[in-house]
Amino acid sequence: MGGTKKTKGGGKGLENFLGAFMESYTAAEEKRVVISLDFGSTHCGVAYALTSGHEEGMKPIIKSKVYQKKYPKEPTCCIFRASTEKLTHFGFKAKAEYLKRLERQDEDELDDTLYFEGRSIKMRLWDSSLRPDTTVQTVDSSGELPLITVVGGILAHLKDDGLRLATKGTQLEIETNEVLWVITVPSIWQEADKQFMRKAAALGKIINDPASSDLILALEPECAVIAAEETDKGFL
Repeated sequence: MGGTKKTKGGGKGLENFLGAFMESYTAAEEKRVVISLDFGSTHCGVAYALTSGHEEGMKPIIKSKVYQKKYPKEPTCCIFRASTEKLTHFGFKAKAEYLKRLERQDEDELDDTLYFEGRSIKMRLWDSSLRPDTTVQTVDSSGELPLITVVGGILAHLKDDGLRLATKGTQLEIETNEVLWVITVPSIWQEADKQFMRKAAALGKIINDPASSDLILALEPECAVIAAEETDKGFL
């Protein structure tokens, strides 16, 4: 029972933040939709909100993705192919696929498998020595990839997830450039960390240029406060 309540709250928290964000950020009016990507150390989630089509004074239509029919977020873990450096699995699918490969013990398959988890990725992002050539190791320390390749691949996956969610929910064909994108980041990040994230977002084809105003980096504590205030108003 307690776990179920927590699950619902997690999804509504992202929706509440997005609704309040839209009310105060005028640039949202210039786009068809706002899509929020929550890239966390342990879990990730996406949500969207239409910028028009709702009555004045009313809450906009806001929806967050539900994973496996009950979870508001999915684990931050992924599989890349070593031979192509491309992301092939993410979240629940990545975790399940990695366990299957470990059971099969196919050496060629395992040699081409690079499995990463969110904690090691985010810790590298917080590293004071962060550089364009910074790498991140796999969970078993058997391989590594450029950090920007891994983060860019994850953001590209979340972007596609957000676009599918918005397209399905609105029955509209939504293009990437019609979206105001919001990515949550820790408040302790330095400017260099944020610039790295913008470059990764450009690599993931969320924006065309790291300096694009189509991407907002929102501080996680501020997002949490806004979501809590909206919840207190009775929108949970």
